[in-house]
Amino acid sequence: MDMSFLRTEQRLGLSQSLRLYGHYLLLLVLQPAIAFPATLVLPSIVANWLYAVLAIVSAGLVVWVIVRKRASYGFWVIGCIGWFVVNVLVGFLSAAAHRIA
Repeated sequence: MDMSFLRTEQRLGLSQSLRLYGHYLLLLVLQPAIAFPATLVLPSIVANWLYAVLAIVSAGLVVWVIVRKRASYGFWVIGCIGWFVVNVLVGFLSAAAHRIA
């Protein structure tokens, strides 16, 4: 089995990875904030598909940076933590918006 798609070079440190490839994390981290307004204006089936497509594309971008570039594995952990924090904040905002309405 050909494993040449995996990089065998030395991986960058986390700070270097964030500096060079941090823009790839933006879609992953902001994905809940992008999808939340869509749930307010789009039908639920369309909003759910949008959320699913954004999740797959944003996670794919981060995985591509780790597999094809030399980003550290902590890069994925930082992305997941950011995604979780933004998701919790959006959840609180959503609950507050529904409580007001």
